[in-house]
Amino acid sequence: MQHFSIFFFIILIAAGCSSKNEGSTDVQSIHTFDNVDPSVKQQFATFLTNYFKLNEALINDSLDSAKTAAKSFAQTTKTFDVSKLSGEQLDYYYLYSSNLKLALGNLGSSPDIETARAELATISESMYALVKAFHPNDTPLYYQYCPMARDNKGANWIQRKERT
Repeated sequence: MQHFSIFFFIILIAAGCSSKNEGSTDVQSIHTFDNVDPSVKQQFATFLTNYFKLNEALINDSLDSAKTAAKSFAQTTKTFDVSKLSGEQLDYYYLYSSNLKLALGNLGSSPDIETARAELATISESMYALVKAFHPNDTPLYYQYCPMARDNKGANWIQRKERT
């Protein structure tokens, strides 16, 4: 079986944050596909680029930039070429991309930064599932969790660095 260089770690990220991960994507249900077409990996790499732009806008407290990034990301999802996906891959893609697209649309029309950040939790869960399944990145990515996010409901996100 192939070894992939994508690693997701749920780690302690700040005071009060832990690796306890309640209410998020069930890691047991996440699939990893072998033999992913390189063009599919490239498309998901573009998803990651868009995801990180969106996340950065929210980190910088810029609602307008986050909305613009979400709309751009949503447009990218509309142009995804599914022709190189196998049947099982296609089903998996549609399952997670539908939630992703809905959350991107919601974030794009968010009335405030906190609502936008709440949508990022859904976007992050969908992205985690897609990135884990199709492994488009050659460098490690980290799946972070903080129980204080979303009014203490908790949330996950993907980042390039192990520590925040």
